[in-house]
Amino acid sequence: LLVSMLFFLPSLIGQPHQCTNQFFISLYQSNNPSFTRFYEVEATEDQVNFNTVFNANAWINAIGFNRLDHYIYGVRRNTCAIIRIAANGQVTTVGTEPVVVSEGGWITGAGDVASDGRFVVNQRPRNSLFIYQVTPSFNFLEELPLRWDPSTGNAGPVTIALDDIVFDPCNANVAF
Repeated sequence: LLVSMLFFLPSLIGQPHQCTNQFFISLYQSNNPSFTRFYEVEATEDQVNFNTVFNANAWINAIGFNRLDHYIYGVRRNTCAIIRIAANGQVTTVGTEPVVVSEGGWITGAGDVASDGRFVVNQRPRNSLFIYQVTPSFNFLEELPLRWDPSTGNAGPVTIALDDIVFDPCNANVAF
């Protein structure tokens, strides 16, 4: 019985994505945020193609690919759930963010997974990055307030709305 359960386990949790240097983007319409379409972006010298990979019946944002387990992680904004997205579009909740739930919601547009597997999400009203362990189990690690580097000539908290964040694939401590 255990062997048969292990055989069917991948189909229950969804298959991981293949690591083929794909670039994904998630888009939803402002008048229908409960439906998110995921695209693979292919760029050539003279055009960019958006190929639909799958659709999800959820308001998903702040996605990032985890190189350690080959799943995409993101935020389900209307529930404050941290989710794992399989290659077939299956969405599984791995944890919930309790801090922002009590503050009235999850307002974010930026997220990524560092090369060491940490999932990082920008929480706009708090001007902070929330850092989570998502594999092998879910755990909130820390909140990191965004501050200006003195070399910019600015001081204090960073109060701009981040729409994207991406980690250097070779250095988990560097993000752009």
